[in-house]
Amino acid sequence: MQGLGFCYAMQPWLQKCYGERQAELRSAQLRQLEFFNTQPYMAPLALGMVSALEEEASGLPAAERDERIARMGRLKGSVAASLAGIGDALFWGALRPFCAALSLALTLLAWRLDFLLALLGLPGLYLAAYSLPAFFVRCRGLGWGYSWGDQIAARLAAFPWQVWIRRLRLAGFLLALAVCGLMLASPLVDSRQRWVGAIMLLGYFLVLFLLAARASPYRLYLATCLLGSLAAAGGWI
Repeated sequence: MQGLGFCYAMQPWLQKCYGERQAELRSAQLRQLEFFNTQPYMAPLALGMVSALEEEASGLPAAERDERIARMGRLKGSVAASLAGIGDALFWGALRPFCAALSLALTLLAWRLDFLLALLGLPGLYLAAYSLPAFFVRCRGLGWGYSWGDQIAARLAAFPWQVWIRRLRLAGFLLALAVCGLMLASPLVDSRQRWVGAIMLLGYFLVLFLLAARASPYRLYLATCLLGSLAAAGGWI
């Protein structure tokens, strides 16, 4: 899956580590072509870690190198799985819906000033809000992974990922409610549609309250989609 890209990204570093030792360089290239799969934005952390471990292995005697290489392979696989779980929840499950709700809320506010400004600003707001954190993690992650080396698992465990994920999800939910309020307050919505929208919001809160103990984010997103469909059918949107 991502093994070919991982090996391509490692190629300049492997050449620096092994130089003219072509047999060892080829072995390093082949092991970096092995199966690798993780969340794309978190992949540089694994890339930096493997770069540090390959540099360390290249300076060891042949008798010690095999054991270090085997350990590196095991660590690479386990770190990839951990980064996938963190990255999917952080970027796909928390940051992306938060940025969508943020861009919609700001666009509805801009709509009151200038429709064209809101129309042009929506994609730019979303792309900026989502891409800047993702780009920052991709750029800095390479250095973090290299400096942490084989201590990367402990460093990842010490970082409050779940706290950030919960905060982003809560902020996205509150922004989505703000979007609903801005839509209800729009001069394009008549009094009947406001009542329909308010009743639907109350029903959504009731469902959320009843299912909060066991509702996953994806079930809540599905409920939101269904709510939007009902609102469209009722003439609210």
